[in-house]
Amino acid sequence: VGPPPFKEKCYSRLTELKDAGRGLLIATTDARQIKTVADHGLVLAGESSRVLAVDEFTTVVTDHKRGRTQLRKARKKRKKRDGDD
Repeated sequence: VGPPPFKEKCYSRLTELKDAGRGLLIATTDARQIKTVADHGLVLAGESSRVLAVDEFTTVVTDHKRGRTQLRKARKKRKKRDGDD
């Protein structure tokens, strides 16, 4: 969040911390925002924050997107079958 120079400064610092071997926990709903600084990802579900996945960042994001797409397709198919257009 903020103007481009501020964002660049923040991501530069995050990269420095990553390169120094420091662990970071960044909570976001926008994977694109942190893909350059994240090695691993964690997906939580619902109010209970149940852990759905922990893996390399790109694997977690890809699997999560694939799962969401399959869920949307299944819901659409169910609606069509049940006549709930």
